[in-house]
Amino acid sequence: MSEPDLNGLRVFARVADLGSFSAAARSLQSPVSTISRKVAELEERLGVLLIKRTTRKLSLSEEGRRLFDSSAGHLQALAEAEAKLTCAGTSAKGALRVSAPVAFGRGEFIDFVSLFARTHPEIRLDLSITNEFVDLVRSGVDVAIRFGELEDASVIVRRLGVSRRVLVASPAYLKQRRKPRTVPELTQHDCVLFAKTESAEWLLQRGKRRAKVSVRGALSANNFETVTEFAVRGHGIALVPAPYSLTGLANGSLVRVLPEWSSAAIPVHAVYLARKFVPRRLQTFLSALTSWENFTWRKEPASASSR
Repeated sequence: MSEPDLNGLRVFARVADLGSFSAAARSLQSPVSTISRKVAELEERLGVLLIKRTTRKLSLSEEGRRLFDSSAGHLQALAEAEAKLTCAGTSAKGALRVSAPVAFGRGEFIDFVSLFARTHPEIRLDLSITNEFVDLVRSGVDVAIRFGELEDASVIVRRLGVSRRVLVASPAYLKQRRKPRTVPELTQHDCVLFAKTESAEWLLQRGKRRAKVSVRGALSANNFETVTEFAVRGHGIALVPAPYSLTGLANGSLVRVLPEWSSAAIPVHAVYLARKFVPRRLQTFLSALTSWENFTWRKEPASASSR
């Protein structure tokens, strides 16, 4: 069975409803000749006469009346569905799934999401906090915040700014050990390392000056949240992304070490799939995220962030 000619049915229903080819043409903003041709093609396809025409008036045949009565409700439902989709694409409402790293599961990002939710109550936010590199298609995630350089050509990338890793330690540790005043002095300290290792090379930067130092430590972990917790408990100096240190620096359980030094800049991006027809809810979230002032990343001059 062939697919129904929905466009032809729509034109026929408008003619039948208005009782005139010219009135239907005005309603649909099409030439009268196009309206007449569409109805003729539908009749040819169905093999029945739908509209009886004279030079002065027209009327529905019995078959035309049956077709109009049975299809009008369905066509109206399709029109309403189309209108709802159009509205959804142009208004900030509906479900939005956001993925962010574990470091964003507390503190200022949660404050941002909370304010966004209150400001846009018709957007239903589903926040997924994970360090996994989620597949946007399989997971159904609309937008993900990611750190580092990206090479996935299948996603759209919006650069938000840059973040850095900072040196931190607990006041208790620094009370027992002399606080380092230069980068080379880090070799004399216990360091909490990222990944399963006993030693590591830290590449640090102060302005345009760079330094490399080999450090050692008895404790390491494969995620920065645990590395930070070990630093809080006094096991040594850690080099962690700035977001992980915010809570400890705020409550005094961590302090900066060599505060003029940090890692090189690490780019922060928002990634999403749609290049065309981006839903208004996603546009609204991206706009708010881009303009958000925070300590997690630093905005760059336009010339530095353009790609």
